[in-house]
Amino acid sequence: MIYRILAVTFLAGFIAAQNFGGQSFGNNFIPCGFVCTRTAAFTTTIDGVNTRATCSDSNADVNVRCNSCCQSYALWGGLSTSNAAGFPASDGRTCVCCVNNNQCRGR
Repeated sequence: MIYRILAVTFLAGFIAAQNFGGQSFGNNFIPCGFVCTRTAAFTTTIDGVNTRATCSDSNADVNVRCNSCCQSYALWGGLSTSNAAGFPASDGRTCVCCVNNNQCRGR
């Protein structure tokens, strides 16, 4: 019985980890085409610690951080930095990242 529970748990976890649609690189997903978002975020390791970086982080100066953060977001998604640009939103607190995901191959 315990083996059935483990098998079902493993299978459910495997199915849940799948990324359907769009272009994915591992678990890194950026939608196909030209898209803009205020919620760009990515995970990385900084000084040996797994960290989630958000481009609209309220603890940072959006004017300084935005563009380079959006370029990092593109790199995280398997794209070149030239496929991304960022600019401060009109509210002055959030960052708008625009990314051109041209690697979707027919989608």
